[in-house]
Amino acid sequence: MNFWNDKQLALKLKNNQVTSKDQLGYLMFSLIMTLLPLFFSVKMLELFVGITSSFYSIFGTLIAYKTNAKGDNKDFLLRYCSLTIVYLIRAMVITLFVIVPLFIFIFFVFIYFGALSYNLIYITLGVYLNIFFIYFFWRLNSAMKIASSQN
Repeated sequence: MNFWNDKQLALKLKNNQVTSKDQLGYLMFSLIMTLLPLFFSVKMLELFVGITSSFYSIFGTLIAYKTNAKGDNKDFLLRYCSLTIVYLIRAMVITLFVIVPLFIFIFFVFIYFGALSYNLIYITLGVYLNIFFIYFFWRLNSAMKIASSQN
């Protein structure tokens, strides 16, 4: 893997010399660097959400990599990124039309009863994110099996 010499990496990419294992390494490094700020929260619930999100992202990506390796072991990064876009678009639509109205409903119910709190909002968000990540990586793994010629 090459983290400094961009020209050498560009030549390896041009000549198809970046292995699937190296692709996983670049992806994991990107995930960790993206998720790193989540660990610098002083609030326990935010920290919990950051830790669980990181766990699902790293563990789910490793499972997708192993699934691809059991198949034809080709084009992992292309498959991962392409399939991820499909699931992120689905998540945005579901969030917009289902989750946002649900959060608004919960918000007004708890305002009415006078029980709205910061902790409740983060607990609800944490539950949603856990359900989302489980669904996301379950679907990603299923599609990765198809893409790598296992089904």
